[in-house]
Formats: sequence, structure tokens, C-alpha cells
Amino acid sequence: MGMSITGRVSICDDNVIVEILREGQPVAEGETGEVVVTGLHTYSMPFIRYRTGDIATRGSNSCACGQPFSTLLDIQGRAVEYFRFAGDRRGRPYEITGPLIESESEWVFQHQIIQESRDSVRLKITPMPTSFRAWRRRSTGLKAALPSWHCRGWGCER
Repeated sequence: MGMSITGRVSICDDNVIVEILREGQPVAEGETGEVVVTGLHTYSMPFIRYRTGDIATRGSNSCACGQPFSTLLDIQGRAVEYFRFAGDRRGRPYEITGPLIESESEWVFQHQIIQESRDSVRLKITPMPTSFRAWRRRSTGLKAALPSWHCRGWGCER
């Protein structure tokens, strides 16, 4: 696999078969599913329909750059690293921890992300013992930076 000049991931179809599956069935172009690969040139220890655990969006069967390779539009990450919400929606923990880290998080002692239901994720933050006032000042900006599916529960523990 390699990055095309179009911004898509090109698959060397002459070396590997890459399937994007949802519930064991191939997805259509533009749909997301689990990546399953079969290596075509690994004779001593072949990978046959190996489930990588990655989630990707299937692209077209030939690249717009002119190469005869199929494409992936996007690789989202590991299947186990998602919160699954009602309506087949997904959210990544990194969408919460990214803004947390970017918000000058030296005041954060510990954090925990808990999915409480199919519609609710809670972010629990324990501030450094000397930084409780800093938590109060910075939490408003952090809350605004979180993704739209972010935490309903918002609080600080001592």
C-alpha cells in the first residue's frame, strides 16, 4: 500500500487482496468496515483472510491518478479503539484526549473516559493537588474543544 497523489491509499492488488467487510459482507465504495487481507506472495507462512482489526473506508477499484490499483479513502484506526453509539455512529477516544492534551494539561493528574451507555460518554479528570483552581479556569475552554458527541457528564474529582 502507498499514498497516491490523489490523497487516497493505493493498494498493490498484485501483491495483496484487501477486503473491507461489515458483518462478514463486502461494503460498497465510500462505506466503512473492517480490513481483511490475503497476502499473495507469502508462501511459507501465508496470511489468508487475516483480520487486521483496522477500520477503513473503501475507495474505488482504480485510482484517479491512473494507476490500476484499488484504493482506500481513509483508514480510521483500530476497531477496538472506538466508542460505538446508537445509529452505527462511532467516536474515537483520541477526539477527547487530543483537546485534553492541547489544553495545557499539566494540571491533569489522571483522566478516565467511560462509556456509560450507547448515548453517553463521561470524562473524569483528577487535577493535580495544587491545580484545582487551574482546572476551573481551563475546563470551559476544554469543554468547547471536545467533539460534538463528547461527555454529558462533566466533573472534577478531588
